[in-house]
Amino acid sequence: MNSMPGTMPRRFEGLRCLVTGGTRGIGHAVAERLAIEGGHVTITGRDIDSVGLAADSLAAATGGHVQGLACDLSDPDLIRAMTDEIGCAGSPLDVLINNAGTATINRFTDITLEELDTVLSVNLRGTFLLTQQCVRMMFADDANIVNVSSQAGYQGQPLVSHYSASKAALLGLTKSLAKELAPRIRVNAVCPGIIETDLIEADFLRQSEILDQTPGAVRDRTLGSIPLGRFQAADRIAAAVAYLGSREAADITGQTVHVSGGMTMT
Repeated sequence: MNSMPGTMPRRFEGLRCLVTGGTRGIGHAVAERLAIEGGHVTITGRDIDSVGLAADSLAAATGGHVQGLACDLSDPDLIRAMTDEIGCAGSPLDVLINNAGTATINRFTDITLEELDTVLSVNLRGTFLLTQQCVRMMFADDANIVNVSSQAGYQGQPLVSHYSASKAALLGLTKSLAKELAPRIRVNAVCPGIIETDLIEADFLRQSEILDQTPGAVRDRTLGSIPLGRFQAADRIAAAVAYLGSREAADITGQTVHVSGGMTMT
């Protein structure tokens, strides 16, 4: 994150926030932003050691309150155990950021049942079940949920049809919950574009193998599809998530914010 903690507003002062998939990428950037702004942040990750290290690193970097809990969102029992642990703290949950997700890259006709089940069990079923549990702990008048979807879920994308379907389902869930849980809980979504991470080159390599192109050609074609001419950064996605999760967005619910460099225009 480019801004120092002292220059940030304190929009989440004392609020309890849960960020799934917070050990790296967008989730890590969101957790950092919320902690800098005063939130008491819990991050999740599948590996207990990784999530513990990430939480310690975030707490040290932000000076904020960050804890890590291990949870595999494909396992309903682990979801219930984690939310029970959060609930035992006694304070209500104010902000839920459904960020955790997984994906594989393959042609539609080659996607295996195992791939399909893995992606749907985390991205859709896990998010659905976790949200059910968390809503029961949201007692504040302006509690809110932000679902991290994807431009692939909004407009579709080749070679990730199962991922696109799961992320499109999150947009439908966002709209339905925004109506059902109003006026007490706001529910919105963010659709990131292509994020520049340490994993992006592996994605380009996998696409190049399927399409029989060079990784450089895949990168250039992808970059050429973004009107602003650059990949997105996790901290800029985090800024949009933090806005929607704050009181500044008190009159916004059921909406999707696209942070994709212009890939998606509505």
